[in-house]
Amino acid sequence: MTSVKPSPFTTSETWKNSAASVSLSVKEMIPSTVPPSTSLEVPEPFPSLVIRLALSILILVLNMAGNILVCVAVRKTRKLRSFRNYYYGLFLMSLAIADMAVGFVCMPFTLLYYETGKYPFGFFGSTAVCKLIPALSLLCQGASIFSLTTLTLQRFMGIVYPMKARLTLGRVKLLLALVWLCAFMSALPQIIVMDVNHTVQGENNKFSCEELWGNPPTDRILKEGYTLYLFVAEYLLPLVIMGIAYSKMATVLYRRDEGLEGRKSTNSRTKANHKKFIRLLIVLIASFALCYLPNHVLFFWLDYGSGEKNPYFSILMKYSHFCIWLNSCLNPYLYGALDDYFRQSCKKVLRQCARIEGKARKTHRHITRQLTKMYSFKTPSTADPDSSDVPEES
Repeated sequence: MTSVKPSPFTTSETWKNSAASVSLSVKEMIPSTVPPSTSLEVPEPFPSLVIRLALSILILVLNMAGNILVCVAVRKTRKLRSFRNYYYGLFLMSLAIADMAVGFVCMPFTLLYYETGKYPFGFFGSTAVCKLIPALSLLCQGASIFSLTTLTLQRFMGIVYPMKARLTLGRVKLLLALVWLCAFMSALPQIIVMDVNHTVQGENNKFSCEELWGNPPTDRILKEGYTLYLFVAEYLLPLVIMGIAYSKMATVLYRRDEGLEGRKSTNSRTKANHKKFIRLLIVLIASFALCYLPNHVLFFWLDYGSGEKNPYFSILMKYSHFCIWLNSCLNPYLYGALDDYFRQSCKKVLRQCARIEGKARKTHRHITRQLTKMYSFKTPSTADPDSSDVPEES
């Protein structure tokens, strides 16, 4: 989610709520005749930079590995896509695709912009890139949040109202299409308002990519309204929905456990699974709330307070986006632990991969042995005359 906010120490604007927030120093954005010492921005300490980049790369690898595993498991396991399981796998795959997009689209572009001060692919005043990258980042982020919300509601219906009429496959596909359409509509303003400010040019012909909402005072009202909309639509409302749904699910499972009191020991396993499920629900809601909260707090501080006056604001913004990426990385592993059947499907896929690798290794060893025998076998015509391996004449 992207937003661009001006500040006295940086002429760039910071993308709203997405993994594509940028910050350029005065040295990058104003003519070189101004001394660099006029900047109020504090540079990020080198140990912090190294740790942040190393953790970001690790999160990117885990994100891609976990979400690709989710997609493969759903694709290979028909029961995850069945009517009986409320098409749970389709909701999970939508979330995995959105989280992969966060890792594939948001993370690389944001890291490159943070560390180099420009977009890749030769961004030197390119309006198309200026509009496309923030919009794609916001689209991926919104799709991840809305997919997470619909997945929660799907599990809520399966646990709290198991006897209700279930969604048909056509309605599930329509719901998932609506998820991505809502994400696109949230990102659409970025395509409209993002533009290159050619009047602000720095060294190496770098231009600032800014939100141009119009003329004062309307621009400030629209900008603050957009920030408030993103907070409500992509944080507060999903958080309330998931909180209520998870609370109701935990209550229903607790009451079911009470009804099992005094029964045979086979139900003790069910109670243990329910307790584990409730703990994981708490972890899921805490993960979403804590990972997205810093980013929204910083933008409210920037829009409605004096965040731009803080010399550490740019560093804080970098770590806030790191938290968002962390949530997209955790989702496949948390939901894998939440659903026993899905976890078994993932294990099955991993075992299949291990068997394929084992067969490949055996085939490789067999071919290596055959080639070794072939090239080490010496005939009388090719043997060394001085070698003792030459057959003796009878």
